[in-house]
Amino acid sequence: MTRRIWTAGKGANKMDQKEILGRVDHTLLAPTATWEQVKAVCDEGKQFGTASVCIPPRYVKRAC
Repeated sequence: MTRRIWTAGKGANKMDQKEILGRVDHTLLAPTATWEQVKAVCDEGKQFGTASVCIPPRYVKRAC
């Protein structure tokens, strides 16, 4: 099996880090996640400008 790596050709638009992170979801859905871990993921999402932060439902009200 041959693996191919795709690379953008000449003239292709390059995305900068901010654009890429704006399309990424930051996720922590472990059922054993603590509030401190969830808060850290939320803070990182804000810091890096991710598209969204996914956390366990029981923490949503507290995180907002």
